[in-house]
Amino acid sequence: MNRTYVSQGSKIGIFKHDADDNLELITRVPEIKWNGELITPVKTMLHENDKRLLLLDDSKKSVYCMDLNRGEVIEEWECTNMLIRNINPLAKYAQRTEESMFAAVNNNTVFTIDPRVNQADKLAQKQIYTSAPGLTCVATTGAGRLAVGSAKGEIRLFSEVDKRAKNLLPGLGDAIVSMDVTEDGRWVLATCKTYLLLISTSIESDSKGRTQFEAANAKDRSKPIKLQIDKKDLIKYNIGEVSFTAAHFNTGDNIDESWIVTSTGPYVVTWNFNRLKSSGGSSYEIKLTTQEVVAEQFRFGMDNEVVIATEQSVYKAKRGISTNSTTSE
Repeated sequence: MNRTYVSQGSKIGIFKHDADDNLELITRVPEIKWNGELITPVKTMLHENDKRLLLLDDSKKSVYCMDLNRGEVIEEWECTNMLIRNINPLAKYAQRTEESMFAAVNNNTVFTIDPRVNQADKLAQKQIYTSAPGLTCVATTGAGRLAVGSAKGEIRLFSEVDKRAKNLLPGLGDAIVSMDVTEDGRWVLATCKTYLLLISTSIESDSKGRTQFEAANAKDRSKPIKLQIDKKDLIKYNIGEVSFTAAHFNTGDNIDESWIVTSTGPYVVTWNFNRLKSSGGSSYEIKLTTQEVVAEQFRFGMDNEVVIATEQSVYKAKRGISTNSTTSE
C-alpha cells in the first residue's frame, strides 16, 4: 500500500512514499478518456489487488476500469436501465484481493456488479425497493455485510445483498452522504453535511453475539453518538458553513480502528474512536491546512498520519491539535 491515487477533475495523480517517507508524484494521467470522450469521475475505488482503479462517471450510468500499469481506461461496465449512484468493495479490503465483483446502490436498489459476466449488462445480485427510499451510499464489513445510507437519513443493515435488510435505523433525518464500517461490523459511521453519526450495531441481549447486520433487533439499540464541531470552536477557528467530506476510520491489516477523520473547508478534523467507545464522549483535533480539502484518509496501517488532497496538491500531515470540546450527544 505504498501508492496514493487522487482524482482531480478529469485527471488522476499517482503518488508514492519516497525513501524519506514524503509523498512523491510518480505520474499524472492528464486526461481520463474512453472512446475519445473525457470522463469526470464522481467516485474512484481501487480494485483487483490495487492493480485497477474504478471510476464512476458523472452521468452515473457507467463504471470505467482503468489499468494503473498502463494509465488508461480499458473497459466500461453498465447495468441496463439502471443508474449507479455509488460503488464500494464487496467486503472491506476486498480491493486488496483478486475479487472481481463489487457492491453498488442507486435510488431504490442495492446490487452487485460482476465484470466477468459475458454480456453488456453486468448486474449480478440485487435487492429492489418499490418505495424508492433514496439510497445514496454503501459500505461493507470484512465479512461482506452492507450498511446503506439514504437521503432521508435512514441506515439499512444487510447480511447479504439479495436479502431484505435485517434492520432499519432511523438516523436524525438529514441526508447521509457517505458510510464507513469497522471491519468487524460492530460500528457504523455515517457522514451528514454538518455532523457525523457513530452507531453501535451490537445487540447486548443476543446470546450468540450477533450484530444488527445478522439479526433483527427493534428494541435493544444503542443511542447514536452525534459528532460535530462545537460552536466556540467554529468561532475560534473562523469556520463558516460546515460541510463535511466523507468520514473514515483509520485502516490497516490486523488493527483495531482507533480514529475517525473528516474535513470541512481547509480544516481536517479527527475524533478519538477509542475514547468514544469507552465513554461516549470525545475531544477532537482540528488541523488548519493551506487550501480547501477535497478528500482525506489515514495512511494505511497508521493512525497518526493523514493523506490530504486539495484541488492543487496532495500531501501527508500529522493528525492535528487537540481541543477540549465534548461533541457527543
